[in-house]
Amino acid sequence: VPSQKPVRLTTEVKMVSTNAAGTSDAITSSKTNAAVRQRRRIIKAGDESVVPPPLLLSSSLPTKKRRRKEFNNLISPRHKAVIVGSSVLGIVLVSCTLMFIILLGRIDDNGSNLATESFKDGSNLRKNAILQEEITTDASSKSSTKSSSANDLEHVEIYEALFQRSSKTVPEYHRGRYELSSTYSTSVMKQGCNLTVVLMDPRLPILPAGDPTWFSLESIAAYASTACVLLQTSYCIIQDSEDDDSSNITEESAQERVVEIIYEHSLPLFRRMIEQGQVRVVYLDHEKYKMKSCSNFYNPSLALMNPNYWIDEFLPKVDSDLILMIQGDSFLCHHLDPEKWRDVAFVGGVWPRVHVHPEIKMCGYMPAKWRSWTHKQRMWESQQQGSLERINMQNKPPVNRPTKLQNMTFPPICTGGRAPVGNGGLSLRSRKWMVEAITNCPHTLYSGMNTSDMINLACLVHNAENEDVYFSIVLAGLQAPLPMAFEAALFSAEMLFPEEVTSFYGELSTEDKERYVQQRWGEDGVSLFKQMQGNDYTVPIGMHKPWWYHSDEVLQTTDMLHHCKFLKYMYRPEDSKYGDILNEGKKVVWAGVGH
Repeated sequence: VPSQKPVRLTTEVKMVSTNAAGTSDAITSSKTNAAVRQRRRIIKAGDESVVPPPLLLSSSLPTKKRRRKEFNNLISPRHKAVIVGSSVLGIVLVSCTLMFIILLGRIDDNGSNLATESFKDGSNLRKNAILQEEITTDASSKSSTKSSSANDLEHVEIYEALFQRSSKTVPEYHRGRYELSSTYSTSVMKQGCNLTVVLMDPRLPILPAGDPTWFSLESIAAYASTACVLLQTSYCIIQDSEDDDSSNITEESAQERVVEIIYEHSLPLFRRMIEQGQVRVVYLDHEKYKMKSCSNFYNPSLALMNPNYWIDEFLPKVDSDLILMIQGDSFLCHHLDPEKWRDVAFVGGVWPRVHVHPEIKMCGYMPAKWRSWTHKQRMWESQQQGSLERINMQNKPPVNRPTKLQNMTFPPICTGGRAPVGNGGLSLRSRKWMVEAITNCPHTLYSGMNTSDMINLACLVHNAENEDVYFSIVLAGLQAPLPMAFEAALFSAEMLFPEEVTSFYGELSTEDKERYVQQRWGEDGVSLFKQMQGNDYTVPIGMHKPWWYHSDEVLQTTDMLHHCKFLKYMYRPEDSKYGDILNEGKKVVWAGVGH
């Protein structure tokens, strides 16, 4: 019946309009097109009189309440259960994650999360750097007043307990997970070291808790917290210990014991470096470097004057070219930025004109040694200048042209703001320049080089010489980049503080001093330097056994201890060597400043 078709169409369109409500515009458009096609079929059949006007779908949209009800009717009970279950599961997972984060943050009593499995994550190195900067004693970075609380060390109670010898072991505090081996953590191995600190000491496993060596390492953790640390020690010293039955101690168990002792005796900040994988332990091959024994290599010269040491003992593409050499009696006083020192080949404390151990006039001794060591080249040059007849009269064979000819002009080292540099007990060195020095002027016994490789070299060292004096002479002879006297004094003090250096090797204007300070200490260092100008001495970045050459009246002042917090824990006034030097008749007036 024609009159029924509009009714069916109206019903269908209403259903379409109902279903379209709450759906996308694309669905609504599709349903509308269906209605139009139905209308065309009616017109084609000739029933134009009963075709209803076009429907306005928007006028038939249900209300929000009605749409929700119709939407719910479309969802089966099973689907509703799935949706509800998924929501509950999501809430549970979020809650568990939050609880895990809260608990994880409480593992470290100091508020740090460095003792968990995530200590291998490279981001923790940045976290540790921030943490260490917060406890730095550099007053200028936190406050312009000396009374700033930022100058206080974080673990003074632990330091005091050990220094006063009130405890034979480290007082209980944070303990975390650690893995101490011959390599660094995975993250450190990937990102590399911006500075590698080296401590070579076979006694490390037998040093008691509270020994100055542990405070030396703690100062590294406080003021060079992002560095890597290489501990070169001995395990046979455990086997040789009288306290143990050496026949029952295997090599493996001895090495395990060494690792345990190092962690147990380490102080809080250095423990964190261990836990973060910034520290590794190796056992030096004493035979390779012709050491006396596996437990006796206190003097590092035999190893350091061998080019293989600077290559084989460091991890390629991981350990830095810039090395900070320390000993158990050297320590840092404030922040060391390795980026400020990458332009130098070698820097250590400045020596006086007259060295007291042994008594050597350094300004003449160093050039004389260079002339002696380059004797072969001088003979060849004399031969080239027509002195062959004189050489033949001495019944000596002609000299072949040496390989690697050297600059025979030794640079002035005691004028123009320069000085003999530098003490090796606390020193920064470029590994590349160490190898360059050795291969150009090797020691005939210490270098480990073949005789055939040395015979034609222009420079050779035959006499015994401490490694730091050796490198200072050879690097100066090679025209290597070395710091000015005041720059070296800003880095380290052993015999001379900066004021003594300028008094003896040339005064500088305030502007020049501050320019050097900014270059080596940074912007914050300038403020710190200005604070110290009212004091007797400027405290450098670090020191090496200053109690040998300075009295307690110098080292135990309030200002000195204020700007060098770890000095207090490195020696006791009764252990000072200063009096012994005076008793030997060697008056310490080398810098024009009496002591």
